Amino acid sequence: LGGTIPEGIGNLAQLESLILNSNYLKGTLPRTIGNLTQLVTLNLFGPIRTSSEDGILYATASLSFTGNQITGTIPTEIGRLQSIRWLSLGFNLFTGTMPAEMGNAQNLEHLGAAGNLLTGVVPDSLAQLGKLEHLDLSLNNFNGSFPWSVSESFPVLDFLDLRRNKFVGEIETFLGEGSSYTFILLSENNFRGTIPSTFGNMTKLTGLDFGSNQLSGIIPDNIDDLPLLFLSLRDNQLEGTIPSTLGNLKQLYTLNLDTNRLNGTVPASLGNLTNLYELSIFDNDLSGVMPDSVCSLTESFTEQFFAYVADCLPKNTSVQVFECACCNICCDGHLCCSDLFGGCFEASMLYT
Repeated sequence: LGGTIPEGIGNLAQLESLILNSNYLKGTLPRTIGNLTQLVTLNLFGPIRTSSEDGILYATASLSFTGNQITGTIPTEIGRLQSIRWLSLGFNLFTGTMPAEMGNAQNLEHLGAAGNLLTGVVPDSLAQLGKLEHLDLSLNNFNGSFPWSVSESFPVLDFLDLRRNKFVGEIETFLGEGSSYTFILLSENNFRGTIPSTFGNMTKLTGLDFGSNQLSGIIPDNIDDLPLLFLSLRDNQLEGTIPSTLGNLKQLYTLNLDTNRLNGTVPASLGNLTNLYELSIFDNDLSGVMPDSVCSLTESFTEQFFAYVADCLPKNTSVQVFECACCNICCDGHLCCSDLFGGCFEASMLYT
């Protein structure tokens, strides 16, 4: 199906289900959408994703425009949808700002607007969405700071994704002391400050990505005994040593600590992480050798399915050589990396 979404859709006052996904619809979202006051789920999600971290559960009453190219601004009339619990506007071509009226939809449990062209600051009114469990504003051009604590405003929030925006602010003030988080994804913004020690209390946390911000200070040694599957603190300004307590994160698959100012040696306790398929520690000031306990982990991995990256290339004198017999990618700081096939590529290519 092609063409635009008709204004007359607002006449379907008792609408329970309308599935229009994977078509060629375009144009703007009509303001008459605000007439659908019985709507529980509005899904305008763009290209289909299958990532398990999305945790998508569709309600029986749904309006879906999945896989289209909806343009224009988000209608303020969406705030009139008092019954709506699921609102997904992701991966379309929406522009402008997030309307303040969004805060009126106080039964919202899921708000997704990833992968659009949205700009400006997030309105204060979003703090009224006290039932929100899932917030995804990633891959936009939002800026400014959140003038409130996320954990205080959203006490049951478990999934927070703000990656690839231009948000600023102190990370500790922004996140608060919430204990319901399972995923916190804040990479590629301009958050600053230190990593809160309160992360040790987030006993449900399975994914934490603070990469490519302006965080400073040390890695807290109480981020241990958590069900973390991946931990990325890469590309910040962190100092100090790698805490040996990270070896208690028994379920960890990915540990990215590269491009910081970490020093000292790699703790042998990381050898306790029997599922650690990805370890990235290059572009730091680490010394010594990769512990045998860590290298022994790779003996059970298929070559194509693990990546251990460190500063183990013969290199310029400004970066200290780190010995790693099991690394399958060696770098000389941030300038050059080489895999088993030789040659040289920029370290930034590891994350593209």
